[in-house]
This record gives sequence, structure tokens and C-alpha cells, in this order.
Amino acid sequence: MLFVISCSGDGFVKVSNIQQLDGNWKYGDDLLKINSSQKTLQFNDGAIQRMTFEDDGYFFFVNAYIGNSEAFAASIEIKENQIKVDRIDGGLDLTYTKQ
Repeated sequence: MLFVISCSGDGFVKVSNIQQLDGNWKYGDDLLKINSSQKTLQFNDGAIQRMTFEDDGYFFFVNAYIGNSEAFAASIEIKENQIKVDRIDGGLDLTYTKQ
């Protein structure tokens, strides 16, 4: 019998609802803007993207679209005033701080 246990130990936990992500998040010169009530996501002053989300019990996934094209896909974890964005679309995995 094989058991695999994974513990990141970094204090980040799965997001439990989209409202936890509401607001502006900063990494370096980049600003990630999430409006949970309008279900939109925007990087800096770029295009406003329509956001969908899913909680599969293990991960909280956020996808964002410009028209019918997916522009962003990631699992997101949170701790205090930070979010860890693990991109599953080939983008960079980054940790953002709440502004």
C-alpha cells in the first residue's frame, strides 16, 4: 500500500469563496484586479476579462476569458494578505500581495 502526503508548509490554503480574492493584488510592477461581484479579472490596464471559477474540493480554479478565448487559468491559494497564483496555462506562477 502506498500513501502520498503533501504538505507545503508555507501557510497558504485553498480559497473557500471568490469574495476572498476581491480587490487589487500586486507583484512587482504588475497589478491584478479582481472584482468578484462582477466576476471580472484585469491585469494592469489591460482588457477586462470575464471570470469563471470552480472548487473541486482540492483546488480553487479561476479561468478568465476575452470573448470566447481563455486568457488565464490558474489554481489560487490564500494566506492573510497574499495569494499564490499557480498558472496552468503556461503563465508564470507568482505570489501577489493585497493592496
